[in-house]
Amino acid sequence: MISVIMPVFNENPIDLVKSIESILKQTEKRIELIIILDNPDNQELDNFLENYKINDERIIYLKNKKNLGIGLTLNKGIENSNYDLIARLDADDISLPNRLEIQLDYLIKKPNVTMVSTNCIYIDESDTIVGEKGDIPENGNQIKQLLPYGSTIIHSSVMYRKDAVQKLNGYRQLLNCQDYDLWLRMIDNGYIIESINQRLTQYRLREESITSRKALRSMLTEEYVRSLHKERLESESLSDSFSYSNYLEYLNYKKCNNKDSMDKYYKVSKLYNKGLNFMQEKKIIKASTIIVYCILKDRRVLIRVKNMINYRKQRKKVMSLV
Repeated sequence: MISVIMPVFNENPIDLVKSIESILKQTEKRIELIIILDNPDNQELDNFLENYKINDERIIYLKNKKNLGIGLTLNKGIENSNYDLIARLDADDISLPNRLEIQLDYLIKKPNVTMVSTNCIYIDESDTIVGEKGDIPENGNQIKQLLPYGSTIIHSSVMYRKDAVQKLNGYRQLLNCQDYDLWLRMIDNGYIIESINQRLTQYRLREESITSRKALRSMLTEEYVRSLHKERLESESLSDSFSYSNYLEYLNYKKCNNKDSMDKYYKVSKLYNKGLNFMQEKKIIKASTIIVYCILKDRRVLIRVKNMINYRKQRKKVMSLV
């Protein structure tokens, strides 16, 4: 019934086992777990997975001959899957025992829905629960209207119909935001995405998981993906100008390969995040001072500020929709 795809790169075997077992011990037993190693140089992890797959015949273990990146690796998983429904789980996250059963039942009862995600609980590196994601929009109309402004969809929680994703040629070769790009292409092509507010996924937060290179690249890629969405809306054929070389040229033009530029944005962005935390704590003066300082220090932070304001306005609007 369900093919669960789990890319692996350099994960800690202890965390990896927790993720794998959270799938194998699901209440819905009609599954296969496709684990794909995208780091062929990691011989230790390769040996570990070769031995571990013997424990359960539902495990399919694949190895990339070279590093493909998460998007192309996920496409490989889809191509090698045997079932019509695809579920995702990152190699250090955990699915609660009834997650797949609930999502399967949802998609059976709603054949017009292409993808369903769940809400999540946040855990730290020692598996301690450190919080939970707030309520997310659930119905397709809400998500369609909010998604161009920002995503509430946790990639590690989704289940979708394979045929729809294959018609869209799967994930695209991006260095970040491969999931966000796919979700936008889904809604642009008339597919319905919905969510369940039950917290059925444990999402692991890691200290310093975002490097200086990734921080800038992630922000710029998100902007690039949104620009492709706008292109499709203006095109009668729903086409856009994406190519991997075009994407890399865009990053280069935005100085994403300049170390000084990346380091500067990373430091200012971390401070900006502290300002947002103060805002949540209602420390308005302190938060405002930090945010203004960040904008003056690096004007690129203004993109995040504008996106945040637009997202919050749109979220407030769509959450009132039925």
